[in-house]
Amino acid sequence: VRRAAAYLASGVKLTQKGAPVFVFNPHTWERTEPCEICLPLKKSNRGFCLVDAKGTAYPLQETAGAHPEGMKRVVFQPKVPAMGYSVFYLRENAQPERFEAPEGLFIENAYYKIEADPAQGGGITSIYDKKARREVLRKGEDGPGNRVVILREVPDRMETQHEFYTTGLKMFSTECQAEVSVEKGVNYQKLTVRYTMGTVADIRQEITLFSRVRRVAFKTVVADYRGSDDLFTV
Repeated sequence: VRRAAAYLASGVKLTQKGAPVFVFNPHTWERTEPCEICLPLKKSNRGFCLVDAKGTAYPLQETAGAHPEGMKRVVFQPKVPAMGYSVFYLRENAQPERFEAPEGLFIENAYYKIEADPAQGGGITSIYDKKARREVLRKGEDGPGNRVVILREVPDRMETQHEFYTTGLKMFSTECQAEVSVEKGVNYQKLTVRYTMGTVADIRQEITLFSRVRRVAFKTVVADYRGSDDLFTV
């Protein structure tokens, strides 16, 4: 796939100066989606942006965590036509877009506002739909959203593998004290939840809202699993 994309990009006539970034859309509808790329930036990404052929500027947001040497990993949200591609050019941004976000253990965009509670394992206590003007979660019923449950399975069952038999032993993430961190920027806002479920495993969960996308992105990572015959559910 990479070689095919590189071959297609090699035949495109570049119309502007600056390092080009190609974004392909294989779908039959126009898409505006977040893209994560690495760029050779030596200073803050706020001093740069990506510009399309029409001169529209797309701001960059640097991601948290480690970056490749001499590079910065950034996110931008391009608009790409159906069954086609768009070319973006790296430019210095004389007037970077200013972004100010209120502090707190919540994230929001034009569509949703999401809150998490560290005392309940970083579980989601509220998802407010701004367009529908209503709360999505049923508060007070069966704990917070995005809760992890570990169920102990019967290890020596003779039934087929698609049938699950549990022993009755269970563990809930709401019983754990979590560490919750927040990233807030012009392109996305993210809640990162970390906690340890007993002696079984370390858990990391990410909830992300992108500024131009009406969607909530969830990710759950089970790290350093130290048990056996356990079924994880969210």
